[in-house]
Amino acid sequence: MTAPTTTEDCPYRRLGTGMDPLVVLHGLGGSSAQPISLLAPDVLRRYDVIAVDMRAHGDNRLPVVGTPLSIASLANDVMELLVALQVQRDAVLLGISMGAAVAVDLLARGYRPASAAFVRPAWLWSPSPPNLDAFARIGELLGEYPTNIGRRLFAASNDYRRIAEVSVTAAQALLGQFDDPRAVECRARLLEIPRSAPARPEALEGARTSTIVVGCDRDPIHPLPIAGALAADLSAPLVTIASRYDDPDGHLRALTDVLMGIGQGPKVS
Repeated sequence: MTAPTTTEDCPYRRLGTGMDPLVVLHGLGGSSAQPISLLAPDVLRRYDVIAVDMRAHGDNRLPVVGTPLSIASLANDVMELLVALQVQRDAVLLGISMGAAVAVDLLARGYRPASAAFVRPAWLWSPSPPNLDAFARIGELLGEYPTNIGRRLFAASNDYRRIAEVSVTAAQALLGQFDDPRAVECRARLLEIPRSAPARPEALEGARTSTIVVGCDRDPIHPLPIAGALAADLSAPLVTIASRYDDPDGHLRALTDVLMGIGQGPKVS
């Protein structure tokens, strides 16, 4: 992976050999490595990828303590970065999970890329969606116990059990939150960000931004009904693809098809 480029706003990685800018935004508790791992060689040949580490994540060292952590504050950081890089109307915006919420908030702020793809959204328009309760519990445990004990307690919790009933792999993936070297330092991200929500874009008509929502079955953290409701509210097509947890290879192939197909069809307001 390329070394991060540091700006006043937030660090990012730039890779790919294509001409079309592709801005990728990661999920809660993740980093730019998450979406980069989902970019197939064909995608890297087509796009000039800008993978952002958002505040309290990855290599981002913007303040965490004493500063608001919310979808809105993350979107503000990203907007300042995109303005500094002069990445505007010709870009494709790809947001995954929390990144999808940040991408939606960017549209609400008037950012108008050529296309936007919202993958496995976890929010609609209300804060504290119950599908994210497990993140808050992890944040609490990180503040109360050493990480190894917190990990064990979470694995024995009802939050873990409820997720594992749908997908054991999804539940196991959450245990990775305890392994992050900055897990304790940045635990506020797991407590505060889910308490916020993206602003709803009001005027996409005539904006010439094509939008698409990508959801998955058997994903208890990113329920398919949320993806369906977001697609309906944005008048965007909904594409259902294989679960990242249960069929990672199928998920990668399907997401590649989505990214390679962007810009090849009619615009959706």
